[in-house]
Amino acid sequence: MTGPKPNRVLVADDDPSFRELLAAWLEPDGAQVTTASDGVEACELADAGAFDMVLLDLLLPRRDGYAVLLHLRARPATRDVPVLLVSGEPPADHAAIGPALGADGFLAKPFTRAELRAAIEAAAARAGGAR
Repeated sequence: MTGPKPNRVLVADDDPSFRELLAAWLEPDGAQVTTASDGVEACELADAGAFDMVLLDLLLPRRDGYAVLLHLRARPATRDVPVLLVSGEPPADHAAIGPALGADGFLAKPFTRAELRAAIEAAAARAGGAR
């Protein structure tokens, strides 16, 4: 990565293989990755820890990604943490809804490691300048 590098990243996705893949892509860049398998766990981890970035799937069990995003934006400790939404669903609606709810970017699955890096850098830059 050439821009801002998040040190602590929360990855929330219900697919264990996808969580492992993201950790394998982010850890060589120096990120400490914590994972959540559902929305409730993501909220609990975010409330308990300090993260520099959240990668948030929209289709999570127990609490969807939008509900998690609203939870993060409602709390002072997580209000300014950059959130990058990821989803296998078409981006048309999510690209508009996500920013309206406070997301800092959207990445459609599947994506490459280079696309992930670029999206993280852009989300971190947007979050740093917007909030």
